[in-house]
Amino acid sequence: MKLLVSLFEFNYFNSRILFSKNKNYLNGDFFLPEGALINKVSFSIKSMSEHTDILYIHQKDFKTFSLKDLELEVAIYHDAKMAEVTKFNGKKQFWLQNNYPNSSMLSKDEKFQRNLFLAEWLIFVRKQGLSNINFTFKSKNVFN
Repeated sequence: MKLLVSLFEFNYFNSRILFSKNKNYLNGDFFLPEGALINKVSFSIKSMSEHTDILYIHQKDFKTFSLKDLELEVAIYHDAKMAEVTKFNGKKQFWLQNNYPNSSMLSKDEKFQRNLFLAEWLIFVRKQGLSNINFTFKSKNVFN
């Protein structure tokens, strides 16, 4: 449980760096390297309340691998300074641990794995992300 909470905090910190309060993005696109090619990532942020935003990430059309599109929904809790994956490729994860085996064949620690993936993905984006194309701005700060 402590490790999962640490991941939530780590993901909040890295999300804040990528989507800084000085930029106020509502949605946008950027690119990630995929071998010698590049892959498009789209995102949007929906403010649910003063303390919570939802970040939607969609990475699609992989060129070098026949990978499935990546869709993440990340809840960002500003008051707790945490960000957690709430939906991964259309599947919600509520429980900290799953009974195993289960009908969806989710691993016992699926919530941890999804948030660890987000942490690693955010690090990769920070190091390898390529310049922005189009951004739509909103007047209110995304991160308070």
